[in-house]
Amino acid sequence: MTGTGIFRAGLTGRPRFRLILQGRGVLCTTAEDFAHWTLQVTGPRARFSLFGSLRPPARA
Repeated sequence: MTGTGIFRAGLTGRPRFRLILQGRGVLCTTAEDFAHWTLQVTGPRARFSLFGSLRPPARA
């Protein structure tokens, strides 16, 4: 993986990525239960997190 801009220097070596889906309540069993996400990146020269919101799933 390569990065550009402010992420270029941090994405060298073997960075690790962790995607965390955040739900509301005790049991999150359907897509509708999840509203936010966090992406954590760690490595020899990287330690940052990105945050965002999820759109509700499309109706079939």
